[in-house]
Amino acid sequence: MTNFFCLKWGNKYPPKYVNRLFNSLKIHYNNSFNFHCLTENSKGLNKDIEIKPIPTTFDEFPRTQIFTSEKMCYFGDYANMSGKKAWFDLDILIQNNITKYIHKNHPKPKFIWNYWRNPLASKLNYGYLTTPINSSFVAWENDAGHEMYETLLKTKERAFFSYPSFDKYIFYQCHRKNMIDFWPPTIAYNYNIGAKFPNDLTPKEYKKYYKICLFNTSHKAWAKEHETHIELHDATGWAKKIWENYDTIL
Repeated sequence: MTNFFCLKWGNKYPPKYVNRLFNSLKIHYNNSFNFHCLTENSKGLNKDIEIKPIPTTFDEFPRTQIFTSEKMCYFGDYANMSGKKAWFDLDILIQNNITKYIHKNHPKPKFIWNYWRNPLASKLNYGYLTTPINSSFVAWENDAGHEMYETLLKTKERAFFSYPSFDKYIFYQCHRKNMIDFWPPTIAYNYNIGAKFPNDLTPKEYKKYYKICLFNTSHKAWAKEHETHIELHDATGWAKKIWENYDTIL
């Protein structure tokens, strides 16, 4: 049985984000699955969603440091859960079938590479901890990633002092040690930026052959003039239509 996960804390995203993600997987994944939501507030969530507690492993550190470190706990807390697994951020829109990608081999956790960014950005912006990695959709299997979890446990004081986000930690520590893999370029694109640097950078454009559209706005503070920073619930047109249609799935 495949197991899918999401993480919901606080009030930034209402229950409809979780429920629509759950429903979108019913459409775009062909096999049976369990859907787990790690949250402190399950009010309003679909009754078929399995509710799990948010990990407290790294609670001693402020959330402003490696601010989604809870994601690393997937590799620790669920290492004994066999089979295919994937987590999804809530601010994504699944728009095409992902079954065959989930069922590929994942001996290493598979992350998104930001193909919409200059591949030299981490060197050009040396000193600013620029990262080309995105953790909005990650797949793995069995106990893949457990070594990454154990390493962070052992080095947590230094890691949380050094890295301001989970994605940056993954890039500068796990990627350089060859501990992760990446999805192919046509898996994900960014609603607010585009799909591929340097020639396909039109925000808000529908890319019908891609599987997932990301709406993360972490680039907001340094967005280029042509880039937008629209949240999924503020999207209009095609994105709004697809997302709202996931309310009607049984």
